[in-house]
This record gives sequence, C-alpha cells and structure tokens, in this order.
Amino acid sequence: NFSGMIFPGINYIYQGLGVNIAPNLVTDIVFDFRGFDTLGEAFILISAVVTTMLVFGRGKVNLGGDDDE
Repeated sequence: NFSGMIFPGINYIYQGLGVNIAPNLVTDIVFDFRGFDTLGEAFILISAVVTTMLVFGRGKVNLGGDDDE
C-alpha cells in the first residue's frame, strides 16, 4: 500500500503539482507523450550530429602508407 506519507514535504509537492499540472486525463496523457516526443527528437538530433561527425570528421585517410605530400 503506497497511500501512506513517506515524507510530508514530498507528499505535499506530489499532491499539489499532480492536480495543478493535469486537470483531466486527456491533458495528463498529452503532457506525458509530449515529454517522450521531445526526448525522441533530442535522440534523433544527437544521432544525426554523431553520424555527420563520423562521416565527415576524419578528412583524408592514407591507407597505402606512402607519404606523397
């Protein structure tokens, strides 16, 4: 049973913010999925930057061992 108060201050924060952030079930679902959507967009952006750095970051690679410069 998790209905008891663990820490009074934290319980007041949870009870106060939970009601004020999402007044109904639809708003609660929208806020929840917007957070996951933002996390997914950040992951895609970081993946694109890392991929671009891997593709274009090394410059000219000399595999033959000859120094023609």
